[in-house]
Amino acid sequence: MTTFESSLKTVSVPRKPVFGFLSDIKNFESLVPEGIVKNFVAVKNNCRFDVDGLGEVGVRLAATNPDHTIIYESEGSRPFRFDLIIDLNEQDDQSTLMKLTFRAELNMMMKMMVQKPLEDGLEVIASELVDHLNGRQWITE
Repeated sequence: MTTFESSLKTVSVPRKPVFGFLSDIKNFESLVPEGIVKNFVAVKNNCRFDVDGLGEVGVRLAATNPDHTIIYESEGSRPFRFDLIIDLNEQDDQSTLMKLTFRAELNMMMKMMVQKPLEDGLEVIASELVDHLNGRQWITE
């Protein structure tokens, strides 16, 4: 598998509520870019949506390590098999360090075509996630 990683990002929220939000796949609808993603449907631990130029993509929650790691994986092989791993580490009692890792089964030609867009896109997604999470009203215990 080919691996792409975001830089380490700081979320100004404790780890537990960040983990709770990101491990609920239904919350992804508020995170997907408008105009690129359409027909988003989430049920339990799965979601499906249409991406311009790629068609329907399915994603499911594959595993979690409570309060630390969330692993999502593609359902089916369209456009290719992939995993999205979200690693969360407590920086202090009020902030969380977050890193996104995207692993994909890409042939050499596909890798050459999508490497730069995936690297750039993963960094944008990580930054937008931080902005979204920092901008939410949180109720912490």
